[in-house]
Amino acid sequence: MELLFPLPFIPNRNQVRSAFFIDAGNVFSTSCTERQTLLNNCTNFDTGGLRYAAGLSITYLSPFGPLTFYVAAPFGDREGDDTKTFDFTVGTGF
Repeated sequence: MELLFPLPFIPNRNQVRSAFFIDAGNVFSTSCTERQTLLNNCTNFDTGGLRYAAGLSITYLSPFGPLTFYVAAPFGDREGDDTKTFDFTVGTGF
């Protein structure tokens, strides 16, 4: 879920947009290989396995495509999760 809001100090708001977001997701698989089963890396869908994060993003609509920068913090962080506080993407969104 994303809530867009204008940045007050940006004069041209047609090229820059900001948002507050909440994200949830995970990857589940029921078609397990032998290796995945040995590593205990294969589970059925379970809502308890979802991971959550919240943060802010700023998108600059450049002539080469959108550049988006994210600052986020996970909540409900679990040991062994690979988390990122800062990330960016280049290209079109979906």
